[in-house]
Amino acid sequence: MLPPARDPVNPAATARAHRSPVPFRRVPAARAHRSPAATAQLVTGDEQLDHYRWIADRHLPRGDLRALSVGCGEGARELRWARTGRFRSVLGIDLSPYAIDSARRAAAAAGLADVVHFEVGDLADPAVAGSEPFDVVIGEHSIHHLSPLRAVLASLRERLVPGGLFLIDEFIGPTKFQWTEAQLDRINRLLPQLPERLRRRQDGSLKCREYRPSRLYMRLNDPSEAVESAAIVPLLDELFERIELWPYGGAILHMLLSKIGHHFQDDDAEAMQWLQHPAAIEDECMARGELPSDFAVGVWRRPG
Repeated sequence: MLPPARDPVNPAATARAHRSPVPFRRVPAARAHRSPAATAQLVTGDEQLDHYRWIADRHLPRGDLRALSVGCGEGARELRWARTGRFRSVLGIDLSPYAIDSARRAAAAAGLADVVHFEVGDLADPAVAGSEPFDVVIGEHSIHHLSPLRAVLASLRERLVPGGLFLIDEFIGPTKFQWTEAQLDRINRLLPQLPERLRRRQDGSLKCREYRPSRLYMRLNDPSEAVESAAIVPLLDELFERIELWPYGGAILHMLLSKIGHHFQDDDAEAMQWLQHPAAIEDECMARGELPSDFAVGVWRRPG
């Protein structure tokens, strides 16, 4: 049974509410702050091959798998998994009735309602999702909102068949957004290099520096945000067998573009050109081991 979060919040609902009007990760040019093709190149080695197909081809040989998706939101990722053709059933669970209604409509519009199903529910309730174990558990941009994380992951492990897979695409960076000095130094050296028009927040103010938020600020604004994010990979390694892990950046670009990401649209060639330099700096810092990746795709297996 999943224990409740330490704070009396709805993690899934809070995660959706705590986003700017143009969420950074929805900027067309950036998934982890760069083009989808560049991100695919980092994860799969092929800019034409996203991680859904990549994982399906490498680790999901059967076409009759059952999957449970944790904190599915409006269901876009579950539809991508369904399109790989590896699943006879993908069940998405979320606390938000609005999100589940939207997800169901999206599945119907895509012609996938017979494969992808969505339910309002809390996985702390053992009756949610039934008692039959799943072949795959999926956590995409939801696990970093869950706490106490060890107990959450241990409970999700019990929902897997022996040998079942746990798939993530997650923020694994500093817990509670406690950015390192190395991150802030790089970000604040790069930020003034951007033209002023690309540093304007949506309220018209000029972004001049990025700061480490106080823990009180994080608790008051979204107590579930990155609540134990730095522990995700270590705990998965402890509770499961790691198969593969693909980092794809974000240590600089994530917060460099926070609140100004709406400027970086695919149809703005100048803005996209300005994005290339900080992206290259981030890649170099990762390659030299000066900065870790704040985002990663990974596959783990339940032992047994």
